[in-house]
Amino acid sequence: MANETDRFFDCPICEEVFKDAVETPCCHKCYCRSCIHSWLAKSGSCPECRAIIQKKEDCKPNLPIQRLISTFPVKCFNHEFGCNASLVRGNLEDHRAHCEYEKVACPLNLLCEHVFKKDLQNHITSECELRPINCPRCATPLEQSIMLEAHNAIDCPFVDVECQACLKILQRVNLDKHVNEECTEQLDHCSFCKYGCTFPPKKREDIKKHIEENTKEHLALLVDVVEQKNTLIESLTNELTQYKGVVVKLKSNLSYSNMNHLPVPQPSRMVSTHAPSLISVENDLEVSYRGQPAVLIRSMPAKMVRSDITIPLIESTFYFEVRVLAPSRGGEIGVGLAVAEHDLDGMPGWTPGSLGYHGDDGRLFHESSGAKGIQFGSPFGKDDVIGLGWDQKKKTVFYTRNGNLIGNALVDFPEKKYYAVVGMHTVSAKAKVNFGSEPFLFKL
Repeated sequence: MANETDRFFDCPICEEVFKDAVETPCCHKCYCRSCIHSWLAKSGSCPECRAIIQKKEDCKPNLPIQRLISTFPVKCFNHEFGCNASLVRGNLEDHRAHCEYEKVACPLNLLCEHVFKKDLQNHITSECELRPINCPRCATPLEQSIMLEAHNAIDCPFVDVECQACLKILQRVNLDKHVNEECTEQLDHCSFCKYGCTFPPKKREDIKKHIEENTKEHLALLVDVVEQKNTLIESLTNELTQYKGVVVKLKSNLSYSNMNHLPVPQPSRMVSTHAPSLISVENDLEVSYRGQPAVLIRSMPAKMVRSDITIPLIESTFYFEVRVLAPSRGGEIGVGLAVAEHDLDGMPGWTPGSLGYHGDDGRLFHESSGAKGIQFGSPFGKDDVIGLGWDQKKKTVFYTRNGNLIGNALVDFPEKKYYAVVGMHTVSAKAKVNFGSEPFLFKL
């Protein structure tokens, strides 16, 4: 400082004008608050008289000094950048918060150089590479201005581009029409090449001349194509007639089926993919579980058989019945459905994608019912007839017993391809399936 009076307001530690002046409790010497706190953190004693100062809070603010210093004239921190505001030390920080010459970071891009606060808005709207803009040609919104170059190179319909064949300059929006219809240098194919014409790609004028000169040959190609199509139509018609015959034959065997009036194939017999020593199908509809009598039943695997085809999806009601021939009540027999990709191990309903009503305990098994299933009806056995219906319009599955409705097993049943399935896990169990070749006990 220039004189002793000025030095009176200097902090002895930093030798700058006091910032937030405080005085020590011992000799009442003044210091900047931050300076004396840092000093005490290292030594614990007064810099002037060396007295021990227990706590930094013991250094109290010297308000008269603070008020006096706040009236000192001072230049803005940004004076060198052009700010000529007349300030006193007391409002320096408040001024800095609003000073137009304070340098600030770009909110769009941290890599931008700091700009004066007075120029920030212009930088955001006109200069920053990451500012959002609209394409000046087509007005397409772009998230960042640096995307404009790529947009012009690939997407903008109003950018001038060059036809690769004739080198004509035109807007991208007109390029496809020019290439496909107008360009005389563009190679094209004879319009009859899809019918067998072998003329190589040529310029449009050459193609036009070729078509005019080869009308007879092109008509001959069309005649050949028509004859081939007629042969194919005849073949498909014969196949369709045979298919209809198969459907009629199948339908004649299912005269009691609820779907008999519909022109679609439907399940008519049961099939097994397992070794016949475990479970088998005889006479297309009779299911038997032989097992191995010398082995405990719980150590033998449960198995299922399925219908020959999946149930048609035609918003009708599919229904079939299973008559239990053996054993008496308590036998482990299940009647249900399984999705097309489901394997035939286990009982219906034990694994996701299937459901089943079981005769040993009368419980319904489905992935929504948990591992133990839910009580649905009473156990069933010999001479009982269990029916299963799938109402595709109402999306419900219901069961019947001896011609009487038990109730809905599931609602909102998903529309997928399902097989009708019968599962068994009891030695000498036997049942017969009826898809409609005989009258049903339950009246639909």
